[in-house]
Amino acid sequence: MDLFIPLIYFILTNGLFVLLFNKSFGKCIPITLIISTFTLYISQFLFKTFNIGVIINILFPFIFLLLIFIKRKKENVQVFYKKFFSNGFYIFLVIYICIYIFDFYRVFTKWDEFSHWGVMVKEMYRLDRFYSVKQSTLMVHKDYPPIIQLFEFFYSKLCGGYKEAYLERAIHLLNLSFFIPLFSEKEQSKKQVLLKTLLITISIFMIYLLFDRHNIINTIYVDYTMAITTAYLLATISIEKDLFQKFTIINLSLGLTFLLLIKQMSLPLYAMILFLFIMNILLKEKGKRLSKENLKKLCKIAILLIIIPILTMKSWNCYIEKLKIEKQFDLKDIKIMELKNINNGTKGEKYQQQSIKNYFRAIKTENMTTSYLRITYLECFIITLVLLYVLWSLNKKTISKQQIILIGITLTLGYIGYSFVMLILYVFSFGPIEGPSLASFERYMPTFVLICLSLIFMLFIYNNKTKKDLHKLVMLTAILILIQSPLSINKCYPRIKKSQMSGFEKLANSIKEKTKNKSKIYVIAEDSVGDYQFYIKYYLGDKTTNLVYFDLPVKDIENYEDYYNQNIKEYMLKFDYLFLAKLNKEFKEKYSFLFENNTIEEGNLYKIEKYPMKLIK
Repeated sequence: MDLFIPLIYFILTNGLFVLLFNKSFGKCIPITLIISTFTLYISQFLFKTFNIGVIINILFPFIFLLLIFIKRKKENVQVFYKKFFSNGFYIFLVIYICIYIFDFYRVFTKWDEFSHWGVMVKEMYRLDRFYSVKQSTLMVHKDYPPIIQLFEFFYSKLCGGYKEAYLERAIHLLNLSFFIPLFSEKEQSKKQVLLKTLLITISIFMIYLLFDRHNIINTIYVDYTMAITTAYLLATISIEKDLFQKFTIINLSLGLTFLLLIKQMSLPLYAMILFLFIMNILLKEKGKRLSKENLKKLCKIAILLIIIPILTMKSWNCYIEKLKIEKQFDLKDIKIMELKNINNGTKGEKYQQQSIKNYFRAIKTENMTTSYLRITYLECFIITLVLLYVLWSLNKKTISKQQIILIGITLTLGYIGYSFVMLILYVFSFGPIEGPSLASFERYMPTFVLICLSLIFMLFIYNNKTKKDLHKLVMLTAILILIQSPLSINKCYPRIKKSQMSGFEKLANSIKEKTKNKSKIYVIAEDSVGDYQFYIKYYLGDKTTNLVYFDLPVKDIENYEDYYNQNIKEYMLKFDYLFLAKLNKEFKEKYSFLFENNTIEEGNLYKIEKYPMKLIK
């Protein structure tokens, strides 16, 4: 079921858009995936349920089959069949099957998957509402945009239920599908198509592995999806000869709207894409008088590329504000005019001054790769420009000098803009701990590098047309493999065996057996950093856990009972049960007054009430 139903759905739905737009199968794949997601987004806003959107999505394949049946005797059906069963059809099939095997038993492994990315999808499943509502048990980042989670949600629906492997397959399918339009419709034999698909898929993974210092390639983190979506839109603008074409504008409009709902950080990337589009229009219309017809087209383009994406993004922001959800980044805290004085040390907090120093040092010295080849963020910028020149040198017949210069200017401005935005966030938004430590620097900064490399690779495979060019692809794939560290390549090992139940899941199951639905669990995990709270909560489903006071102090306090009464008691009484997940000897000694008859053992559950609390057997 989880193999065939999603595959059949996406093939038939894509057939509908092949029919409507009169474009080849591969060209329509991104539109199909994006529209299948937006129906759910719109459904929730209009009807406060995802079910209407799911029903509309399920109707797409039947509408396609009905239209084919009606038009079966017309001559143009033969033309449609050629577009439908084009190379893109077989490429999508190969990619889908490869991902199915690759992620067969894939499970979550990273903190953010347990704390919010996975919980978001689970909560939408449970509530039939966005994870931001009051009834949601999501404990952090309720303000995050929902578009990737909606695609994962819908993919899981097609598979018949929620599983971590389904979410992994969904995001990998989405990521790879954005590459398909760039190489799917060249005239090649089926053997060449298969070989090229495998080489390109391997190359994509190798490029992303090279900068995967945060180990997120096999997670549902959205950073890589944001990078690939941006690169796809930049590549589309760069290769399309007629940017006024209806399909191109609709494609860009959907893509830009999709991008803005991936993550808040996508806004500067949106501006960069818009810049390249405007500059391309000016370049291609240079010396021509602006006709009334083109002026009308420009007005429509403004609506589709600016107004619709911005209004859609605004709709989510308004939704969050209406729910009175605190945002991760508050623009009121950002004071750009003070940045110079903070850098000079005459204004701002000490941690802000330290954040600037650490940031500038990091972009010049911090290694971005997992390879034995050490490359800094600044060096990545230089390499990007060199690779653009090499790309142009190898494809002078198909890529103009003006076009490559324009792409270079766009990426240069993008590097500067992205770096500046990240600097602002570290100084004003990340706080006194995460700011100076440059939290997740190795995840955030390579994202823009991957945008540039993905774009260059997309343009490379788009211009890869002959057998000689196929040799270039083989050489590139080989080079990308050779510069990897063996540990990095090991990340690409398919998950085809079922992993054992994690210790956190076992703890959660023991809690569920003894507690009521929607209860609140206070988890104590000594000598931990909060991982128990999020990991156990993920497996608890509709229950919530505490975010603070999970690691109680066991030193330098005179009276621990007084400390408990003054600092913890009021907070703990908001919960229904107390669970001892991880203890040490000192805790048993210092907090024995909380429990009756020395029942302090790991795995014990208590009903929270006036101490001493009674053990639940």
